[in-house]
Amino acid sequence: MSTYDPSPIPPEPVSPAATPTPASAPSPAPAASAGKTTEGPDRTLNDIQAIVTNNRDMFRACYDKAAKAHPGIKGTYTLKFVVNPDGSVKSAEGDSTKSEIHAAEMDTCAVAALKTLKFPPSKKGMESAVSYPFNFKPQGAPGKGTP
Repeated sequence: MSTYDPSPIPPEPVSPAATPTPASAPSPAPAASAGKTTEGPDRTLNDIQAIVTNNRDMFRACYDKAAKAHPGIKGTYTLKFVVNPDGSVKSAEGDSTKSEIHAAEMDTCAVAALKTLKFPPSKKGMESAVSYPFNFKPQGAPGKGTP
């Protein structure tokens, strides 16, 4: 079994979940919530990172597929996405301005994989804008021996 490092680079502190945006216009007055829990911690960057990390094999498979079509691609690949208040993915795309990997196959596959994930719901009814970088290297790359 070979080892690889698709480990995500810790997401940029200013992007992921750092700036939640309201899913709809805020109510005029913060009246007592009817059935909505707003106490306790909301969805955090750590929550999002844990879900992506637990599913990193899907993203690695996307990289491996793209690397077959584009030998030699490696480096940072950043996904930019918005998580709905219910935890579903609202929108997603590869961020070409922050990625070293530029392959349409990677974008299509990674976005499709991301859209299958379910994140924790926002207790405050907020969307989360996320910029999530991965660092991909070919399996068996120098410095990473394969057992």
